[in-house]
Amino acid sequence: MKATFTLPFQADSGRSVIINEKARDFMGKISALNEVVEIGGKNRKIIGVVEDHHYASLHSTVAPVAYMVYGPGYRVSPDNVLMRITTGNLPALMEQLETTWKEFSTDPFEMTFVDEAFARTYASEQQFFRVVSVFTAVAIIIALCGVFGLIIFLAESRIKEISIRKVLGASIFQLTYMLSSDFAKLFAVAVLIAGPAVYWFTDNWLSNYPLHIDLSVEVVAISAACCLIISIFIVLTQVFRLTAINPARTLKSD
Repeated sequence: MKATFTLPFQADSGRSVIINEKARDFMGKISALNEVVEIGGKNRKIIGVVEDHHYASLHSTVAPVAYMVYGPGYRVSPDNVLMRITTGNLPALMEQLETTWKEFSTDPFEMTFVDEAFARTYASEQQFFRVVSVFTAVAIIIALCGVFGLIIFLAESRIKEISIRKVLGASIFQLTYMLSSDFAKLFAVAVLIAGPAVYWFTDNWLSNYPLHIDLSVEVVAISAACCLIISIFIVLTQVFRLTAINPARTLKSD
């Protein structure tokens, strides 16, 4: 819902209030419009209910908020003005704003940009994301190297068996299944150990935010399935490499 105070401000000052949905629910009123409530020691009429929005960090929940207009000369907090500007000629615009500010206020003119304030608020998350991204990339590379080396070791240790089965007419599917059976057991053990650990760590990290997605088991299962597909692809490359070797030469060398 869109709600605004009327002009002149004196028509709304001190006696009217606009609240958000959280405040309406807090008061237990289904329809709070035109209700009279006591806020700040005065009875005020609710002239509007606006949707909840975040006015602070996402680390905190949306709290009940009441918006009021105070008459001239009534100071409740340091003067603040929120403006939307263009950055075409920023230095000249800032100088003009400072001049205008000093005409109406004796407070020092201090300026900050909303995007910079948000960037500072979530600087730790951005740094955490960069660190996690780097370590994730390194972990994936190490894992792929380990999987590749393990599959090569299993294939080389059973090269004689593969050659015999090839001579006897074994298909690529049968050879792939043979090599994958031993690796699948190790992969299953790794998933049973790493899966719960990843789920626990990620779920605890998300719980730091009052509003967050619910991590499902399907996410971990899909990640494990992707790893399994990559491993099977590596097994296939080794099967094709070994089946290209002359079985007679392999058996003779052994």
